[in-house]
Amino acid sequence: MDTRYLWVSDIVNDKLYRIDLSPTGIADDVSTGLNTRELTVNTNPFNSSVVITATGFNSRAVIEIYSINGTTVRSTSIADTFTWTGTDDRGTEMPCGTYIVRVSDTETSSYLKLIKL
Repeated sequence: MDTRYLWVSDIVNDKLYRIDLSPTGIADDVSTGLNTRELTVNTNPFNSSVVITATGFNSRAVIEIYSINGTTVRSTSIADTFTWTGTDDRGTEMPCGTYIVRVSDTETSSYLKLIKL
């Protein structure tokens, strides 16, 4: 188990934070050892579209959206925000239901759950 990270769940705002605690030890400026990533949405559940914001990820970040049964629905690069209109990579409208969003870069991955009405 990798103990360099602290996971914090915010159930009120439906957010999950991963805090990088490396390098180990005590430094004069404690904030230099922290590297947080945040994955948020503007509205959840959503109807026609949702804006997904990924902060703290590096330039190689990729967003993947999966159906509840694990099928990849959408996959593309993400800079800071991505607007998902509820379609797959071919432009086909996806049904209402639960979807899992994964944003990953070369160092980590973060997840959140979306509900499409």
